[in-house]
Amino acid sequence: MYDDMAHSPENPHQGKLFNQPNGSDVYHGVNKDYTGDNVTAENFKEVLLGDPGLKAQGKKVLESGPDDNVSIYFSDHGCPMVICFPNHDFLFASELIPTLKQMHEKKMYHKLLFYLESCESGYMFDGLLPNNISIYATTAASPNEEGWMCFCNVPEQTCLGTQYGVNWVIDSDIGKDFHGETVPQQFLIVKNETNLSTAHEYGDLSIGDMPLSAFFGPVDPPSKPNPIKKCDDPTKMREVPLHLMKQKVARASADDKPKLQAKLDHMMEAREFAYQAIREVVQHLCSKGHCQFSEEILDQMKGRVTRHECAEKLVRTLNLHCFNVSRNPYISEYLKAMVNIAEGLPARNLDAKCSEVAEDLKKACEEKIPAYNSGQIL
Repeated sequence: MYDDMAHSPENPHQGKLFNQPNGSDVYHGVNKDYTGDNVTAENFKEVLLGDPGLKAQGKKVLESGPDDNVSIYFSDHGCPMVICFPNHDFLFASELIPTLKQMHEKKMYHKLLFYLESCESGYMFDGLLPNNISIYATTAASPNEEGWMCFCNVPEQTCLGTQYGVNWVIDSDIGKDFHGETVPQQFLIVKNETNLSTAHEYGDLSIGDMPLSAFFGPVDPPSKPNPIKKCDDPTKMREVPLHLMKQKVARASADDKPKLQAKLDHMMEAREFAYQAIREVVQHLCSKGHCQFSEEILDQMKGRVTRHECAEKLVRTLNLHCFNVSRNPYISEYLKAMVNIAEGLPARNLDAKCSEVAEDLKKACEEKIPAYNSGQIL
């Protein structure tokens, strides 16, 4: 965990975190093995693979074997074929899937259960995760859907959870006996309650016959289950900063309102600038013969990703030379344009053509987006 929230100056409950309104502190006592700049895609992969180098540094890594069941829960921003880490960092599907395959080859698990919570999270597994390596994955959204946040109108003016995550916690924490509930039973419950995006399942669905206790231990139901509210005040993940700033303006005193309104105006102007800048960059690429421009190239995916290497190159170029997506998750909505361009390139001499597009993309970004090259738009 990046661990920048509990002690943030904006947190009115210093040293505490909550996952529901009027809930109990869920931060105290949490073990944090990797925080801050150590939260990287590379470290995540190496932890899963039990990297001896990290272990030699005293870092915690996975040391499971062929008789162990492993569960992974990942939550962050995402977009087609990408999940985000802080500080310019991505993990692409073409990196995640081979990591999981390596875990299988190294016999690091008996069965593996993977929960992935991000926008367009289905793209990380759709058509990519084999069904014969004993991995069952469930995602918060389909390949074409944004995720949703919950509890966004609390006095603290933040969001306390995601719809998928809250529903998973509700099912896991209401006192059910993990011996009696199977993996697919939980998936269906969470899917039915997560009505603003579509939860999906991938991989080895036969794992569904296993009880949750196989992954989370023989947990007995508590004598007094912790009541958890259902998701309310839902807000699209990428709209959260704007939504929260509007709340701050609405609740501000007469003295504070002008300053906060100016921040809100700047945020809205910056978002409009970002959209128009990306639009101009894509139009420029199309004018160079790399694509046929239409609004659809910006707004929706044209199909399953097949040219991962080229799409990754374009996404990385945009991230380095246009906008830092980790600092500006709003931009992730438009990364699909890079994927669409990669998918539309001619198959002949694809690598050379993709490099040409990446160079033109770099030049266009540097010409059109200097003011926000390393800034923050939200």
